[in-house]
Amino acid sequence: MRKIKDSGIEWIGEIPEDWKVQKLKYLGRLTSNGVDKKIKEGQKLFKSVHYMDVYRNSLKELQNSDDYLVISADDDKRSSCQLNKGDVLFTNSSETPDDIGHSTVIKEDLENILFGYHLMRFRPGCRMELHYEKYLFGSYYIRKWFEYRAIGMTRYGLSRADFEEILIVLPSLAEQTQIGIVLDRKCTKIDETIEMEKQVIEKLKAYKQSVITEAVTKGLDPNVPMKDSGIEWIGEIPEHWCETRIKYVLKLNPSYSEKIDGKAEVSFAPMETLTNYKFEPKTALLDSIKGSYTYFANEDIIMAKVTPCFENGNIAIADNLKNGVGFGSSELFVFRCKLVSNRYMLYYFQNEIFRQNCIATMYGTGGLKRVSSNYIYNYKLVIPELSAQIQIANYLDAKCAKIDQAITQKQTLIEKLTQYKKSLIYECVTGKREVHHVR
Repeated sequence: MRKIKDSGIEWIGEIPEDWKVQKLKYLGRLTSNGVDKKIKEGQKLFKSVHYMDVYRNSLKELQNSDDYLVISADDDKRSSCQLNKGDVLFTNSSETPDDIGHSTVIKEDLENILFGYHLMRFRPGCRMELHYEKYLFGSYYIRKWFEYRAIGMTRYGLSRADFEEILIVLPSLAEQTQIGIVLDRKCTKIDETIEMEKQVIEKLKAYKQSVITEAVTKGLDPNVPMKDSGIEWIGEIPEHWCETRIKYVLKLNPSYSEKIDGKAEVSFAPMETLTNYKFEPKTALLDSIKGSYTYFANEDIIMAKVTPCFENGNIAIADNLKNGVGFGSSELFVFRCKLVSNRYMLYYFQNEIFRQNCIATMYGTGGLKRVSSNYIYNYKLVIPELSAQIQIANYLDAKCAKIDQAITQKQTLIEKLTQYKKSLIYECVTGKREVHHVR
């Protein structure tokens, strides 16, 4: 058993006796002030590793063949912002302190590729094994330091001193190499397993969509006589079903008519309270929100009409509202069911045909695209009698619950694998797990 000593680092504790502890400023050089994203006339064109390249590639290695943003730079920036093999880039700002200090290592000398602003470059002044660097600077204890040092209100930042004062634990170069090899092998297997589980989740989600779409457009009995619906994108439907339009069976965006004291509390639903078919509203005084937000009541269906919330499934049935009333984002549709089951319509609005038709007709630009109220109002749909609607809703409740349970199990496994990977890296780069010689 190898001898150990106190590292002097609160959240590491003991390390192997032969490991060194040094501040980062003594191990190399730190440089900020990277290039901006602009192309200026008269300047030479380069490519740039910018903030999101690092943020999205934490624990990865950047190389020449990756895609980068084209920018321009003067001779001074060309000289000061180059990237060489073994350089490490850090994100030095974030909206939250626990999401700051992501890092990536440069796998090879990058040709005509410079680093961008909002990044800090560390260039080792001593020999450090590249793969060990990758895991060391992406480890829990380094990220914990950054979280501790981050300062800000709406956006948090790290100064050069915050980087310079990091205490780094370093084994011998030979042990760095062994740790890098072991972590590459183990982390690759973990990542492959996580990716496979993610693919299974996507297949389960697609299966759920197909189950919903089949049930609300074809019914539950595969042997029932069929007829042409007259709707191109639906085709045949059970012969006892009827074709109609949303405006005939639902009331769109009903007006507020309740008699409630203005000082009373009611439910308040900003868009973030409506996610993944779940509805978790807040409360607010009626006078503070009435007139500025979209009204709804118990049993109404509320659905986002703006991208990406519509595509993400921001839809639910409003229930348990404070004083029976709620107000939400102006980017919501509210449906009050007149002649149909709200539970059936909740599933109908989730079916893939409806979703894709709405997405195809969105208007606006960029992140402000919306589904048109007029399109929704006149949308053609097929419905069975009320008893069949309730039967279909009951079937889908049970079927979707089983699929959702399977998805949750996969998500839990991914979370456990992610945490195991994080712990494995931490234990290896701090010497708490001894890595034996490997080829």
